Amino acid sequence: MIEAFPLPMFSRRTFLQLMGVTTLATFNPTLLSRALPVSSEQPWARALRPAPVYAFPSAIHPVDRLWPDSLVRLYGQNGEWYHTEKGYVSRLELQPIEPFNPDITAFIRIDQPFWGMVAGPAAAVRQYCAADAPLVTRIGHGGVMKVVDSLPGEPYGWYGLADADEHFVGWSQAVMWRPATTEVASFRLSGITIDRQRQTLMAIAEDQTILESAASVGKTIPVGTFQVQRKLDGGVAIDQHVGAPWLLDCGALQLSGAYWHNHFGEAIAGQGVQLPPALARWLFSAVDQDSEIVII
Repeated sequence: MIEAFPLPMFSRRTFLQLMGVTTLATFNPTLLSRALPVSSEQPWARALRPAPVYAFPSAIHPVDRLWPDSLVRLYGQNGEWYHTEKGYVSRLELQPIEPFNPDITAFIRIDQPFWGMVAGPAAAVRQYCAADAPLVTRIGHGGVMKVVDSLPGEPYGWYGLADADEHFVGWSQAVMWRPATTEVASFRLSGITIDRQRQTLMAIAEDQTILESAASVGKTIPVGTFQVQRKLDGGVAIDQHVGAPWLLDCGALQLSGAYWHNHFGEAIAGQGVQLPPALARWLFSAVDQDSEIVII
């Protein structure tokens, strides 16, 4: 029998760690209180793929299985394992997400295009407005696309989605989407440093490292200093994933959120830097165009 667990009260540090910010460095507490605002609600996670569940944090004798995009509550973390309501699941199989409360009244008629963010576990994008229409792609929680059209209808209505250049991609049920907004940072980061060897990102403000997080850093990114040339709420990642959120284009490299894996701390191919979407969203709001990113 799998043990039942009471709902915990999470500290800010534990909540951030579950969401992907793995280490909070020595910092001025005043700066931290102004950095990376997060929900105080208990986090959930979605299964990225079929995932075995174990009674203990060890890959021996699975007791259950999660289906792709199914949701589970997170109760904590034990090394490389997430503690869920069903048992233990490998960190690599789950994406921690913000709580999802479907709102069937949130449909927005389009007067002008706006950026939309996937609020549900995932959003299917189809060729036309029908649940059985051919699938174009799937965009996971936190992904961002431009909403360029709308069609009311039962049960939720539909949004027409496009890429950053407004090239039409397909239709998706509106209940899975929310307007993409970022917190207005009360301060600006003075710099971002990315360590290729340690696979970490450090955010610096007022000459202090205020937080450090695992990142997935491209194997071919050169050492050097780069400037943010363009900011896009959503775009195409270097590895061709559509709807990569909170993209910072630095010419020779690209920073973005990644909704399609939770392998942060492991290198990736190419010249991208991939981050947990919640962190990418905050960085996007806290840097300016021409901000410097240092690769060491």
